[in-house]
Amino acid sequence: MYAAKPGGIIRGDVPGYASQCIQCGQCVEKCPQHLDIPSLLEAVKEKFEGKDLKGWKILAKKTFRKE
Repeated sequence: MYAAKPGGIIRGDVPGYASQCIQCGQCVEKCPQHLDIPSLLEAVKEKFEGKDLKGWKILAKKTFRKE
């Protein structure tokens, strides 16, 4: 699902992966829970954006895009 939802495959929109974070800190300032969002996104990137992401994206496109 990580390849499909943030990848924009399900809704047909622009990808929004954790690796796209530019570490600007604006989200930290706005977070009501005072979470260190850039660090959390780094952990998500390490867990879900490894060498298998390309294959998962191909599979997600086959699964969710009925063309």
